[in-house]
Amino acid sequence: MKNWELTEESFALFLNWLDPGQPEAAGQKYEEIRHRLIVLFNSRGCVEAEELADETINRVIKRLPDMIESYSGDPVPYFYKVAQNLYLERRKKPLVSLTDGLSQVVSTTETEASEEEEKKYACLSKCLDNVTPRTRELIISYYSEEKQAKINFRKEVANQLGLTPSALRLKMYRIRETLQKCIMQCLDE
Repeated sequence: MKNWELTEESFALFLNWLDPGQPEAAGQKYEEIRHRLIVLFNSRGCVEAEELADETINRVIKRLPDMIESYSGDPVPYFYKVAQNLYLERRKKPLVSLTDGLSQVVSTTETEASEEEEKKYACLSKCLDNVTPRTRELIISYYSEEKQAKINFRKEVANQLGLTPSALRLKMYRIRETLQKCIMQCLDE
């Protein structure tokens, strides 16, 4: 999804596709689909279930203008197919996750593992230096709390930024995606 960004127009088209002429019902359907995708990814053991659900929805929205005229029927099965493809795609390459301490699946000895961890954290630090101070503070604070405190904090941040919780999740997903690419490049060097 290189160089593609979600726009207000594409999101409005998406909502209209979910439930034509009924924005509130479409919004509820969107939340239901997102929840189902999260459950699907969680059931497959994905630690980034929310992010994968958001990416699935973004991919559908990106393709929507080309397929809206020819697609008929319930859109939910299409989301599942895109999610399946994304899951298979992600299984083929290692993921770097900010939420689990940048752990990657590597088979190394204990000494090599600690050196690898040090390199990961050095790369994370370097990549965080490349973003604005506000973005750095936002991404760090977004993952600082746990359980109910995390939920309350994220609602508060969304309100402060004038965003819906879904819009905040999408914003964080994009920031995290940029950081992950930077970290992967750094680790390859």
